[in-house]
Amino acid sequence: PRWSGDTNFMPMLSGTRVLSQGLHDLYQKLKTAQTASDEAR
Repeated sequence: PRWSGDTNFMPMLSGTRVLSQGLHDLYQKLKTAQTASDEAR
């Protein structure tokens, strides 16, 4: 916090958290998980 009582707006939105990850990396992880899920069926 920048000062006492300062809060970021993201956690205030029903506990939302920011992902510090690039979109390409996130896409690859989701694609891998989806492929594994499809193969398990």
